[in-house]
Amino acid sequence: MQRRAAAVLFVFFLVMGASAYSVISVAEEPAIELPNEQAYGNGTNFTEDGQEYRVLTEMSEGGGGGGHGGGGGGATAAGTLQWYVPEVAQNQTYDNGTAAEVFNGTYLVTTGVSPNLDAAYVNASGGVIPYASAGQAMSSGNDSGNASGGNTTGTAAPNATNASGGGANVSAGTATPAPTAGNGSNASSGANAANASNGSSAGPSVPAQQSNQSNGSSSLYVPAENTLVFTNTTDLAATLESDSAVYNETVTSEGQAFVRYRSNGSFVPLSEYLPRAEQTRVQEGDSFQLQIEIDTFSDSKTLNVSATVANVTNESAVIEYTAPQYNTAELESGANVTLANGDQRVVNLQTEGHGNDTSVSAQFGSNYTEYSQQAATQESYHDRITGLWNVLVICSIAGMLVIGLAFLPVRG
Repeated sequence: MQRRAAAVLFVFFLVMGASAYSVISVAEEPAIELPNEQAYGNGTNFTEDGQEYRVLTEMSEGGGGGGHGGGGGGATAAGTLQWYVPEVAQNQTYDNGTAAEVFNGTYLVTTGVSPNLDAAYVNASGGVIPYASAGQAMSSGNDSGNASGGNTTGTAAPNATNASGGGANVSAGTATPAPTAGNGSNASSGANAANASNGSSAGPSVPAQQSNQSNGSSSLYVPAENTLVFTNTTDLAATLESDSAVYNETVTSEGQAFVRYRSNGSFVPLSEYLPRAEQTRVQEGDSFQLQIEIDTFSDSKTLNVSATVANVTNESAVIEYTAPQYNTAELESGANVTLANGDQRVVNLQTEGHGNDTSVSAQFGSNYTEYSQQAATQESYHDRITGLWNVLVICSIAGMLVIGLAFLPVRG
């Protein structure tokens, strides 16, 4: 009796499961179709309101999805819409005191003021560095490296040689001024100045101040009202390292930074050694050539455009220019895409074929309500298919459970 009842139940579950599977196998998913809308395949171009668009579609691997009939985590339809606009009005803001990549280099941007290139240079980080603080102070002897004590044994000024008999530096050519000794008196031979000393030298002799920059007496900035200023930066360390004729570090004497040559130990003021930085000034309302980088559909490219300074304040400056624009929008079924004219279209991605032969086309509709109604019908189909799969699984488990229970030993 027990096994007969089990057999009846097993047949019942078998019929229920088979019925569910038969419905699953013959059911067809309702497709979403936007009437009167053209379907565009991969690589197809179309034009709307004078603007040309290009459609790119593919099957991409993606996760998500639930249920048996509702689409698992396999490949899903995806796409991209591209369009090119040859001239688009654009603007850019430059903040005062920031570095920008323009004119094929790194430039410091200032608004309303300009770095004083007679008193300072702009380092690689965009900082305005006075020449007086650019070097390293002499640490032995007194700051200027003057001799103190008996005979002078330090390095003389440029093109100078020591005359031990008279204790004076005699120039072979034009004399270069040198710092005054600590406690000695100035001696002279002809028109050439010399440093006398009572002790021995404690370091190299460094020329005295030769620039109008003296311990910050000159301002690092000068006014530039209603003007956008680009000042080229200088990598001092890299410049010195690339020049084998000079030492890699500067020295400071009497508030002046110097570059020292290896061959004869001569010193040149840093302000004279460095080339004058390039500086571009553009007043409000004027135009200048600007180099910009724009993204294309596949990479990026550099363009030269004519930019106009629209507004300058002490905090920032705004420039305006026209440039080509490459636009890209991702396509997803049920999502909106905004076209170049500002109109929105609902996207419908359709698939045809199976496996590697699956092709994807895109429709762009203006009636979202129509799309949403069809999408709701499709979602209802997925829910029902998922329910049938659940019935099939439950019937299979129940049938095996009934068979197993039927063969349990009977008590008594």
